[in-house]
Amino acid sequence: MAPAHLDPSRPFRYRTALAAGVSRSVLESPAYTRLWQDCYVSALVPITPQLLIQGALLVVPGAWCVSHHSAARMLGGVVPDTAVVHLGGDRALRTGRADIRLHRYRRRPSTTWARGIRVTDRVQTFLDLAAVLDLVDLVVLADSFARSDEQFLAELVEAAGSYSGKGAHLARRAAGLARARVDSPNESRLRLLMVLAGLPEPVVNLELHDKCGRVRYRIDLSYPDARLAIEYDGRHHIDRRRQWTADLARREDIEGEDWRFIVVIATDLFATPDRTLHRITTAMRERGMPVPCLDTTWCRYFPGRTGP
Repeated sequence: MAPAHLDPSRPFRYRTALAAGVSRSVLESPAYTRLWQDCYVSALVPITPQLLIQGALLVVPGAWCVSHHSAARMLGGVVPDTAVVHLGGDRALRTGRADIRLHRYRRRPSTTWARGIRVTDRVQTFLDLAAVLDLVDLVVLADSFARSDEQFLAELVEAAGSYSGKGAHLARRAAGLARARVDSPNESRLRLLMVLAGLPEPVVNLELHDKCGRVRYRIDLSYPDARLAIEYDGRHHIDRRRQWTADLARREDIEGEDWRFIVVIATDLFATPDRTLHRITTAMRERGMPVPCLDTTWCRYFPGRTGP
């Protein structure tokens, strides 16, 4: 049992354990987990990204803040998975740990607090990641940040417009493509598949109302004038069978009002994006919409197939 004045549920260093009467042999026993060299926690504590960040800050005490992918996750943003913890500081910051990546700033970046940890704020995090993410992942991040805050997009466009750091051009392009009220990362990716193929940008999260003005249905992506709806269905809809059944019933109800639905799943988006574009453009023609010649830019970001 750990001494009363040592909190084993939070990361701690060897010298703290030693002062509390815990020997190295005990620390290296199954009772404790080593997060980093000279950083431990009770083996009963689940290893979470937040816990790893707390440990990293403990072993790199000179860090100003958490940044990049780690900051994005702490702020609720969606970024590609990585096991690396990203910290920001000045040029004197050093670490020999491969799983802690240091980013050196000329001056302190704009920061905020997330779950008790200082992190770069959403705009700064986006601009930092413009140097390492591709266009689609950067828009997915911006959409996730703007999900419940439409004002963020205006701030982002303004900041990206005056940004001159690495990835500035990409930051401006991604900021211009970001949209608010997008419900999931794959809805963002589906929209970008269409836009990068040169199709007209669909309306995001269109609300259909009943006679009393209540929202009957929200459509992920749509061309309202043509009554064409494109929706992404993730596996979570199927796993939550009751909700999935209700969604199907509502969809059939809307189809009775001459709406045409195209439903896209993960395989359609990642394995056969060319076929998905063909389905969408075929439906557009059937609804009397003009269809441009497709731009092949989408192939760079959705390489499931080589293109139509």
